[in-house]
Amino acid sequence: MSTANSPFYSLLCSIPAISIALVLAGLVFPGNIFHWNRGLQGPYVSTRHDAVSDGNPEPKSRPGEREKDKTTTQTDDSSPESLYKSLYHKLHNLEDHLDIIPQALNTLLDLFPLAIKFSQAGVGGSRENSGIFHLSKEYDSHELRTVLKCSQDEVFAKWEEYIAQREGGGNRVMFTDRPSAIRWLKQMAPLKFVDGAWLGHISRAATAPFHFSDVTKTLWQILSEEYGDGDLKKHHVHVYRQLLQTHAVPELPRADSPDFIDQSGGLDTTLPVWRAAVGQLLISLFAHHFLPEVVGFNLHFEGITLQTLIAAKELGELDMDPAYFHLHVSIDNADSGHSAMAVQAVERYLAEVESKYGAAAMQRDWRRIQIGFSLSQYLCETLSLDDGSTMYSKGQYNNGGPSKNTAMTEIESRFVELVQRKCISAEKLHCSSRAKLGDRMLSDWLDPEVLSYREKQSEFVRCLANARWWVQKGDSANSRLIKELSWGGRMFGSFTNSEVGIVKSWIESLITQAGSLYWSFSGRSKPVVEGYPPLYQSLVSGHPESSFKSVLAICGDDNDDGDGEDHDDIVALSKSIRRRPQPLDTDNIDMTKLLPLWFAQMSLLQSLISIPARSATQAGCAVLRFLRAQEGFEIEGSAVAGTDETMRRNVIGILELGLEMTEAVGLTMPGSLADAINEWPSEAAVTMLHLAMLPKRSAGLLIGITWAFVDMHDSLCSGDGKSCFRYLSQTSHGALREICRRERDSLAQYVENMEPDSTHPREIWKGYTWGRRQIQSCIG
Repeated sequence: MSTANSPFYSLLCSIPAISIALVLAGLVFPGNIFHWNRGLQGPYVSTRHDAVSDGNPEPKSRPGEREKDKTTTQTDDSSPESLYKSLYHKLHNLEDHLDIIPQALNTLLDLFPLAIKFSQAGVGGSRENSGIFHLSKEYDSHELRTVLKCSQDEVFAKWEEYIAQREGGGNRVMFTDRPSAIRWLKQMAPLKFVDGAWLGHISRAATAPFHFSDVTKTLWQILSEEYGDGDLKKHHVHVYRQLLQTHAVPELPRADSPDFIDQSGGLDTTLPVWRAAVGQLLISLFAHHFLPEVVGFNLHFEGITLQTLIAAKELGELDMDPAYFHLHVSIDNADSGHSAMAVQAVERYLAEVESKYGAAAMQRDWRRIQIGFSLSQYLCETLSLDDGSTMYSKGQYNNGGPSKNTAMTEIESRFVELVQRKCISAEKLHCSSRAKLGDRMLSDWLDPEVLSYREKQSEFVRCLANARWWVQKGDSANSRLIKELSWGGRMFGSFTNSEVGIVKSWIESLITQAGSLYWSFSGRSKPVVEGYPPLYQSLVSGHPESSFKSVLAICGDDNDDGDGEDHDDIVALSKSIRRRPQPLDTDNIDMTKLLPLWFAQMSLLQSLISIPARSATQAGCAVLRFLRAQEGFEIEGSAVAGTDETMRRNVIGILELGLEMTEAVGLTMPGSLADAINEWPSEAAVTMLHLAMLPKRSAGLLIGITWAFVDMHDSLCSGDGKSCFRYLSQTSHGALREICRRERDSLAQYVENMEPDSTHPREIWKGYTWGRRQIQSCIG
């Protein structure tokens, strides 16, 4: 919307510009205040203004994008809440919105400095100096474990105080009655529906160099348990949805549906909840670039909290099913549960960094782990709702009381004092606009009483700093706010020279607070977009849509392959998957052709369950069980594996088998998926990675190609002659046989539980035909 069309334009022109109130009246309307591509370059981050730019419309939809997405998810990103709601939907449907990657990356980079500042202020927890940055500068595993243990003990001490208070006749502290509990459960739905999302894109193939596989395996085991280890009734998102359906919102749309954010006003969800949910989706999306930050985020997030303990008790008292919260109390324990595995991941990661890159690199990455920890802390401890309670999803430093970051720098304090004076002088100039700055109405900000509270002052400064149409951080000369206060601007005369100088100094200070804070703490060099794995880097040479169409074209329309099968029948398809095929001739494999495909296959199905909402189905659970088999995890039992799984040594999965085959034929050992693609260029491997980026449209093709590789696995371990052990040891041969058995069962179960109209059986056959052709081309 242009300035001239602003609802405040006539007001601004008709009364003297004597207060900051009049300046703020124009802040939230002109154009679009979010400008995301400044200063970011790289092979994937576009410098074109085609994501969200000044006053321009949303980019045109990708080919094949659903009409519903184009019509129902258009949001006005003129407030942080609108931004986060928009990102929430688009990150759930990334293949329809690939152009938001630069915006998503910038949003994450904007969250890191807020988190660092929050933790530096020591506001996490009731103890003085309890923030993560108040630990010793040098990493000390013993100190870290001691601090985490003390923090857990504090939670349990608070719990004992709470129990004593209740036994003494005290009232419930979270929920006064069932309606208040239902209201809270609804408010938290966007966050609970992404439970596990902070690890959703973790992949042993694409996230990090192969030598970090122990770390990514540990994180993946946590993700697996968040998803119920492939058992839908244990899947955390499913459990929470069942709770809502029973007591609150029976018809609540799935989180990846456009209808979810369209009706989300009925949830009464606040900005901090949307921000916390998006934060989890973002850090996972860039896990390949922020692995230590993910490790740190996970460390904070996987703690038992007072809120979880109290919610479980009080929901039970109200005859509401507390299973979701009981689940987190038990599964997050510090002995064998997620808290213990989170510490393992930190220690293993830093030990590997020190071994490979030296002590200095380890200390730098310890700093990055602290940044990730602080991000989870910030997102969890700023979940304040309208009823005044403070919501913590999880997190070690929740001691049950409100915790707000009110620390401000000297220039911020001077700026706020200036704003207060201007608002008082214009107190009788009432603003009737319904516009928002942050998550508050503009008229609320203009109330001098509101800005008399320290926490509101700090919140106001943050919201105004993020109003990008008006404030260019670190660049006062090009900030619209300064132009409007200067000669030629409509607010000229409302501020003196010295007062304008204060505003300029505040804007200039923002580049240090936001733009440089992450880099100075992490010790990294910009840009962070360098070195993307092939999953993203392949976009440079083409769009995934082209690979999708090329596979369909190669496979043709009829695609019956002369096998006599009914390619439209699900039952026949399931039987075909379970049936062992005629073995391929594995005596003469060109490993330079097969290996890039072998390593790329590990990414085929990962994207089908990277979003918790899409994994919380019977078909999604079948995919998870398939991936557990490929990772070399043990068969799922009636209880969680916890640290039993992460303490297993000499695990053999598809990754380890690929490395063993590479060594057996004397080829250069790849250090990562990118190395494999670069060492043995393969158009088919890149096509597979392209298809993996379109999990909704390509689901059938991905399942079919995966099926072809299962047949390949079967062929490698089907005989009993010497040729069978040419590439693999006898132990690995047995491991592959067991993996293959579990793969077949899981793929057949996926087909048997496909959602109606989600995947046509014929597309699975097309993928199978294409995949088998690529594998056969590797056999001489």
